Amino acid sequence: SVIPDEIEEEVETMMNGNRLYKRRDAAGKILAYEPSKSVPPYILNIAQLEVARGCRELRAAITELEQAGDERTLEALRRVARRRTTGCGFLGLRDCYGCVRPALARAIRSIAKR
Repeated sequence: SVIPDEIEEEVETMMNGNRLYKRRDAAGKILAYEPSKSVPPYILNIAQLEVARGCRELRAAITELEQAGDERTLEALRRVARRRTTGCGFLGLRDCYGCVRPALARAIRSIAKR
């Protein structure tokens, strides 16, 4: 399906932006767009992944992407998988994304195989 003109720029930023805060901001605008039915489901799924914070939200977004199985979402999943493995916990030594790395790897494998 076609991406509505009003959010074309946001979709471009979310898909290809190299700054997390800019991608997250664009994703928020995409999720707020009405009517949401006019936004392709894979775009909404990626937007959910971009705005997700914390293990539970991230895991839910990853599961949603895995079940949808759309290859166009692979790069977004891989980008999360490439995030630094430090930055949380005492002295920032813990992996902020350790809680979702197994789910991420499984989703990437599953979608890539289709």
